[in-house]
Amino acid sequence: MLGSGLTWAEMLDAAGPLTAANASFPMRGSARMHLALCPRCAGCSHALRRLDGKVKFGGGEVEPGPEGISQAYTMAATQIGQTRADVAKLHCVPLDRSGTWSPWGCDDAYSSGSPGQLVALGQLSKACATQDMLPRVWTEEVTSILPGSGYVVQGHKAVMTPVARGVSLLSLVTSRGPAAQQEWARIPSDQVIKAATLDLLTGQCDRHAGNVFVDERGRLALIDNDQMLGVWWQGTGCAASSMFLPGTQKFAKHERAVDDWGPEAPATEGAPGPYPLNPLLAFDYRCHLAPGRQGLGTDFPGPLAACMRRLAAPQGAAWAEALGFSAPTAHQLAARAGDLLRHGFEWVLEQSRQASIPHMRYPVPPPCCAVDAGGRCQYVQRR
Repeated sequence: MLGSGLTWAEMLDAAGPLTAANASFPMRGSARMHLALCPRCAGCSHALRRLDGKVKFGGGEVEPGPEGISQAYTMAATQIGQTRADVAKLHCVPLDRSGTWSPWGCDDAYSSGSPGQLVALGQLSKACATQDMLPRVWTEEVTSILPGSGYVVQGHKAVMTPVARGVSLLSLVTSRGPAAQQEWARIPSDQVIKAATLDLLTGQCDRHAGNVFVDERGRLALIDNDQMLGVWWQGTGCAASSMFLPGTQKFAKHERAVDDWGPEAPATEGAPGPYPLNPLLAFDYRCHLAPGRQGLGTDFPGPLAACMRRLAAPQGAAWAEALGFSAPTAHQLAARAGDLLRHGFEWVLEQSRQASIPHMRYPVPPPCCAVDAGGRCQYVQRR
C-alpha cells in the first residue's frame, strides 16, 4: 500500500475509518508509516471524517474558514450502520490537528461538566422556542479513529449536534471579503436581534463568525455554545463576548479587522487605529433596530421574552436547574433574565462589559453597518 504514492494521512482518509489495537500507537510519523491499513473498522461505534471541503452557497462555492484554537476535536460522525452524519465534539484528545502528539492541559472538570451544560442549554432553547437558532445537543460515547492520525478514541463522551445549515459567516467573509455583504441582505434583522439577545442572556464568550452559520434562506444558527455564563476561558475573565455585541472582544476583532480579514491589530483598549474594517461589523445589533430607535431596551422577541420572564420569576433558578444547569449557572441565568427585563438590553451589555477584564472589553464605537472595498465605514442602518 505504501507504493500507492499517497501519504499516510491521505491513505487514512481514502480508506475511511480504520482499526487499531488500542490507543498506544506510535507517535512518530515515520513509525506509523509501517502500520497496516484496514478498509473497515472493527469495534468502532462511529465513522469520523473531517469537516472541510468547499460548500455551494449563493450561486458559488465557499471555502471553509480558518480553524479556531479550540482544544476539542470537531468531526462529522456517523453511527455504524446509519447514514445520517451529526457533528461530534471530543474534548481532551491529546493530539493537535496535524495528528502530532500534543498533550493539552485539559480541565477534566470543564470537559466533564460542559456536555451537561450544553444539553441543558438545548432544553432551554426548546422551552424558549429558539431551536431554529440554538441547535439540539446530546451526548454519545464514541469509539473510533481520528482521520489523519490513526489515534483511537475509546468510549469517549462526545457532545453531539446536528450539522449546521449553510455556511459560517467567517467562511463567507474569508472567501469573498467585502463582497460577502451581498449575502447579508438575505438575513432578516429580527434574526440578528434574537441572536444578540440570546448571546447576552446566556453570556456567550466565544461568539466569533466561525460559530455563526447562515443558510440560503437567511436563517442564523449559533454553534459551539460551551463558553457561556462567566466561564473563564484561557485565563481571561469574560461576562460576554460576541460579534453581535459592541464593546466586547469578539466584536472589536471585526472593528480592528483581526484574524478574519486584514492585518492583526493590538488587543488593547483604545483607538482602533488605521485598520481596514471588517464587513462583519454589519452584525452589530444596533444596525438592525427599527428606524429611529436608539436602543433595544426591553423590546425582546415575544417567545424569548416569555421565557425570560419565567427565568426571572421566584422559581426561575430552580426551573433552570431542572433543565440540567448547575446551580451557579442556573442562578446566573435567572439573574441575567431579571436584569434584562428590569433594566433593558443596553444596561446589561454595559454591566457585562465592565465586569470583564480589560483584555475582554473595548470602547463602544458608533455603528458601522456597511464597509466599502477599502475597508472604510459606510453607515447604513438596515431593517
